[in-house]
Amino acid sequence: MSDYSIRDFITWHEGDKLQPYQDVSGIWTIGRGHVIKDNEQWMKNGITQQQSDDILDADLQVYYQAVDNSVNVPITESQRDSLMDFCFGNGIGAFQSSTLLKLINSGASDSDISAEFMKWDHAMVGGKLVEIPHLKEIRACEVAMWTNSMVPAISAGVNASAGGLAYFQKKS
Repeated sequence: MSDYSIRDFITWHEGDKLQPYQDVSGIWTIGRGHVIKDNEQWMKNGITQQQSDDILDADLQVYYQAVDNSVNVPITESQRDSLMDFCFGNGIGAFQSSTLLKLINSGASDSDISAEFMKWDHAMVGGKLVEIPHLKEIRACEVAMWTNSMVPAISAGVNASAGGLAYFQKKS
């Protein structure tokens, strides 16, 4: 993980909810975007802050492992973080079958890879594919991490609730 906190970045874009909620697609979720699985129905009663932290730690391991097992070319730590976040938000299956991964593994340009990230700004809502503005912000942040041009500003003391690219600072 990079020197900035990917945990803080995920908390910025997912929130940290100790009570279950349905995401924009109607999927039961808790903590920092953790999808409640069939064997985790106990979570629908709510979780503690410690449980939320532990769940995020376990989720990060799963998604970093998926990135590490899928990417066949050298990438920077910042690029790995961007892909882990993409995988976290879209799911392992979607990531592994994505054109984004194919472009990365084929050695495509950062420009082509960035454009592909930005295509992932829709979600299923009520059975229809709908553009979600917040997903556009998240993809722009992942592109900033991919290109290593900007880093999350949490470590610089910027309030994560500022939102969007205001969350980032130019890399020095």
